[in-house]
Amino acid sequence: MMSAPVLTLSDRANVEFLKKEARDLHKAFRAGAADAIDRIVTFLPRVLNLSMKASTDELTAFDLSRQETQHALACSYGCGKWEELLDTVRVQNLDALDLLSDRSVQIALREVDQQDLVRVLPTLSDASVARFYHNMSEQVQVLIKAEVRSLGAVDREEVAQSKARVRETLVELGRQGWMKWEDPDTDRSGPPLVDLLSEERFVHMGKPLLQVSEPELSKTLFQIAEQARWAGILSLQPLVSATPTLLTEALQYIVDGAEPDLVQDLVETRGATILRHRTVRGQMAIEGWMSIQSLDNPAIVRIKLETYFRDTLSKLVASEGRVVLDDLVARLRDSPLMSMSDEDWAEFYVELAIIARRDGIGALEPLVAVVDDEVLSTGLKATIMDRLSAAQILAVMKDSVQDLRVRLKRREAMVLAGSLGIQMGHKPQDLVEAARTAAVESGQRVHDAGYPRPTA
Repeated sequence: MMSAPVLTLSDRANVEFLKKEARDLHKAFRAGAADAIDRIVTFLPRVLNLSMKASTDELTAFDLSRQETQHALACSYGCGKWEELLDTVRVQNLDALDLLSDRSVQIALREVDQQDLVRVLPTLSDASVARFYHNMSEQVQVLIKAEVRSLGAVDREEVAQSKARVRETLVELGRQGWMKWEDPDTDRSGPPLVDLLSEERFVHMGKPLLQVSEPELSKTLFQIAEQARWAGILSLQPLVSATPTLLTEALQYIVDGAEPDLVQDLVETRGATILRHRTVRGQMAIEGWMSIQSLDNPAIVRIKLETYFRDTLSKLVASEGRVVLDDLVARLRDSPLMSMSDEDWAEFYVELAIIARRDGIGALEPLVAVVDDEVLSTGLKATIMDRLSAAQILAVMKDSVQDLRVRLKRREAMVLAGSLGIQMGHKPQDLVEAARTAAVESGQRVHDAGYPRPTA
């Protein structure tokens, strides 16, 4: 017996053609056709072993399953398995991608080169294009449609090369088991988007991390994971519209179909930026309050604080008008301290210094009830209510900064671990446990590192 040659797929081959070819190969083998026997023996090891000592009649009487026949045929076309051969044929006509499951389309969009996608989309049917856009986030749709509009004339050879690369990517995804094809009559419209932010289970979305406890964050991550597993990643789109936080940003990347490594890099970088900013603000609070409780000149308070965000010394300007504490309290109620710019933050401390020098440090006691910055609140209480020494005030304020840093880092770690688990489709309880573990490890590292050096 001779080895069977590798076959070449016809451009017009389709799934039904291959199924018929597999049935014909099975019949031909049972009928004793030499070509069919050669093909089966070449690609099925257990038949090859039998062929060494069996006659043709004994071979044709061999109990050959249809699955084995399909496998042999797939190998004849250079594919490793039957499903790979079917995927190879299906993607010959890219309009057939309309039959992919939502999850498969989303994975394909993540893996296919964006420039290739932009070149290929205008060549597809309206139904196929709509299928792709249906599986993009609103933000990605806007970006891709803008690129398609600005594409202009493209060389036909470039389009052909892009199509070939898209096909290769899809076939490779099929080899990895990511391509799921559905019946043409299957309803793939998916559940409609609902206003998730109005639901009680997502009540903590959009809140700053430090205003959400770890148990509350765990419950939120659990509910997000449940929603994604039930209705798909794109169903999380309404949650992204909440007030911007690290969690909503992470969800935006996931909904946009970003690679897990990119999501991790972006979220970690943003988290480091948030931690650095809050650390500097904490150090500014210490610098400003220690100067105020020492009754330093307001101009000195301004200079000390501006060293944290200005690269040159500003011109000294005497404060004009009378500063009234009630006005400061009203301003804090309307515009919390943590939402102020660095310049407004410094100006607020200058006004505190003016009142302290004029009316005494005790006059600032009403601020304790309205100040939203933990570090300044700690300093106010330690100075006015607990009457601690300057050294003790400094110590408790540093402890407050470090405690804030640990809690913030723990929550950032939970967001990252939870978001990646949601993207990978992990079970809700498993990803919550992973998030809790990440919180403990990350928080411990910040704790062990100790209070950071002041950053100017």
